[in-house]
Amino acid sequence: MDRNAPRSRHALKSVRLNSENLRATLLSQGAALKSLVLRRPGREDLDLVLDLGAPNAYAQNPQQVGVVVGRVAGRIAGGQFKIGGRRFQLPLNEGANTLHGGPDGFGQQNWQWAGGTTFALSSPNGDQGFPGRLEVRAAYSLPDPLTLRLDLSAKARQTTPANLTHHPYWRLFDASA
Repeated sequence: MDRNAPRSRHALKSVRLNSENLRATLLSQGAALKSLVLRRPGREDLDLVLDLGAPNAYAQNPQQVGVVVGRVAGRIAGGQFKIGGRRFQLPLNEGANTLHGGPDGFGQQNWQWAGGTTFALSSPNGDQGFPGRLEVRAAYSLPDPLTLRLDLSAKARQTTPANLTHHPYWRLFDASA
């Protein structure tokens, strides 16, 4: 499999989300937050997160900028874990470790658009060496004018590790500027 190509067969989807003060652009590739713009009347708008530019750049994103990472966010030493006495070996993608779910983790997947500002991903039993099927959802919202919310959920049919997180690269600004 070409690791730079989305695994799913559906088209890349881009979705916009707006409030009085914020404008977010979301992508199905990695369930990514592509941009989050703070509108500042009378001043220049600020894009608060790093944006890779073209949407297809998110398919080749080794730093996993803006995406949802998993099955397990962070590092799994030696790419191994045990459940019920059974040892599982995952592919290694950061030296002797498995980072953010492995080389084809959730951030590298083109998620299914589930309507509105929600994306869904079905990770089958054995995906990246993990046991059990895992159904994942990422739902973005702007519940008030200055808040971006991301609700992540996962359902498993058997015991499996799951530790999802969002991986935006935040831009830092001088608040007085």
